[in-house]
Amino acid sequence: MRRAAALGLALLACGREPPPAVVQQDPAVESEAPSNTTPDLGAEPGTNAAPPSVPAPPQLPATTLPLVLLATQVPEDPAQARATIRDAEAGTIAHYRSGDAIRKTAIVASIAAGRVELLHDEQREVLLAGAEPAALSPDDVFYADFIDESMPETMADGVQLESGPGWVVKTPAYAWGTRRAVHRLREALRAYVRVAEGGPDVHVGDLSKPGGGPFPPHISHRAGRDVDIGYVLRGSVADVSRFVTATAANLDRARTWKLVRALLDSHAVAWIFMDYEVQRLLYEHALGSGTPRETLDALFQYPKGNRATAGIIRDWRGHADHFHVRWTQ
Repeated sequence: MRRAAALGLALLACGREPPPAVVQQDPAVESEAPSNTTPDLGAEPGTNAAPPSVPAPPQLPATTLPLVLLATQVPEDPAQARATIRDAEAGTIAHYRSGDAIRKTAIVASIAAGRVELLHDEQREVLLAGAEPAALSPDDVFYADFIDESMPETMADGVQLESGPGWVVKTPAYAWGTRRAVHRLREALRAYVRVAEGGPDVHVGDLSKPGGGPFPPHISHRAGRDVDIGYVLRGSVADVSRFVTATAANLDRARTWKLVRALLDSHAVAWIFMDYEVQRLLYEHALGSGTPRETLDALFQYPKGNRATAGIIRDWRGHADHFHVRWTQ
């Protein structure tokens, strides 16, 4: 994986500057210089004034963060632009979109060819491809290569989920999963952070032990495809690291629903086990926020009763203080 990554980034590793942009002229625009006899409608009669010049955009300072821009992908749809960035401090390489947080205090503001603008500590900074040598470390975790659909998935080559901007891993020693599961979980957490509009960190509990296998007191969590996630709470218990029972008084319904939707939008969730009363709170919030009842009825077991065999989201004893996600693979 790392060899493929190094080959794919060979040009940038040599420290080459990105090629200059090619500007294509609109054929509807005349190619010759504008005539200096064009009258300025705001000038005095009988004078020919030059049009006002457009000031150049301000030069942004280079970011002070230990980041290296390895590559950018800028399709016609700007919302689909991606930047591949190495974080030397975290030892990770990952794809980022506009709006993604690299740190709690650093957000990707925009992506252009060979250039990323960051909002860092409420100041604009720039990150340029080729500005720093793209030296890679053998210990780098390359999130961009986590999914290879052609390879079988085993826990023999499992990977560890690390805390990130917007989420905290409670026990890193038990945060091991298959590459697909960890990749999809991380992408869902990042998608949630983009729409959460602040709030407390998400508390991520156990996945599996390194290599998988029996993991008491859990019944499952053996194969790297299960994860426990705390509900997003408010008030004095919002930032408590241990899981706290969700109630009508402390559940942040809006943010918890956004978190659940971000996970479901991965289209790789087999089951979510959630207390039936918490299901009710989220169902009623989502319905009141405009989600069609038909959509909710396909997702939730509620209101059909906690013994109903319907919905991806099912009641299971012991899930009032967290919910359990099982990935399809």
